[in-house]
Amino acid sequence: ISVNGASCYPVIPNCYDHGLNASNASICLQCNTGFIVSLDSLSCKATIPFCTTNVAPATSTGSVTCSLCNTGLIVSSDKLFCVVQIPNCTTQSTDSTGSQICTTCNTGFTSSIDQKACFANITNCSVHVAPATSTGSLTCGTCLTGFVLTSDAFNCVTPITNCSTHVVVDTVTQCSVCTATFIKSSDSLKCFDPIANCQ
Repeated sequence: ISVNGASCYPVIPNCYDHGLNASNASICLQCNTGFIVSLDSLSCKATIPFCTTNVAPATSTGSVTCSLCNTGLIVSSDKLFCVVQIPNCTTQSTDSTGSQICTTCNTGFTSSIDQKACFANITNCSVHVAPATSTGSLTCGTCLTGFVLTSDAFNCVTPITNCSTHVVVDTVTQCSVCTATFIKSSDSLKCFDPIANCQ
């Protein structure tokens, strides 16, 4: 029955106000809350959760798509869902298991091997080693010329003369092991040539 009670029409599920088209076929003029009418007015389709701009399908057999999601979410590659955005990801898609992956990270970032996270590149590193999963840590395999890798492979630093093993402590480059015959300073910032006959 129509909203004004004047006519009876075949029921379209989730339709609030029915009507007739030029061919006297039942159509929906307005859907219930949480639904959107197809462009042919023959069906009411559920809106997409967390989507601020739902796009009605052309026909009753089509699917609702989303063109804009709530803040902090992005439209899935098939436009059928609103999904959590992977930080620092340029191009995101859905894998065969339905999980979100990043196929292209922003400039200056490197993807984990499972493609579920983008890590900030290490300064002065020429070859990055991606972690297997999003919970791992990006390391450096090779530093640029003029820089050396710290023992944990998390930093490329300006080398301390005569130091064989560098570390970073509270953002300060230090030497943990000097090369043979050299002696480490008490603050670990230098390696000294030993003074002859000094104990």
